[in-house]
Amino acid sequence: MAQTTTILRECDVVIKLDDADGNSIDISGSSNEIEVDLTERTESLYKFGSDYPSRFSLGRDVVISLVVVYSTTTDEGADILKNWSFASTFAARTCEIYIPDTSAGSDQIAGEFVLENARIAGRAGSGDPMLVRAQIAAHGEITLATVS
Repeated sequence: MAQTTTILRECDVVIKLDDADGNSIDISGSSNEIEVDLTERTESLYKFGSDYPSRFSLGRDVVISLVVVYSTTTDEGADILKNWSFASTFAARTCEIYIPDTSAGSDQIAGEFVLENARIAGRAGSGDPMLVRAQIAAHGEITLATVS
């Protein structure tokens, strides 16, 4: 098999997340990890006369795990996630992920998401930056497009 020559660099990924006012904020500079979990929910059905199941789709799901640096600056990742968590109403927000970046030909995953959880953890005696880990889950259709 031929070796690939089109490897993408992780460090250029762009993450945009709506703030409470619906403004799209680039939180890439305060983020240091992202995982996009694409799930196809399936079920199996066995029929008489067959040793093997038939499978069918129940739907799709997208869950994004974010790790952002806890900072004191407003409108960075941690601030947006904290405010979302403490908002008085349950609300979906737009999230856009650009892989490897926002240039033409890149992938864009976008849609409405809800905050499932956010975890702020610290450790006494550690000089490491404080991190916020969060999971946001699809709220409706999520799209995959090519940036033009």
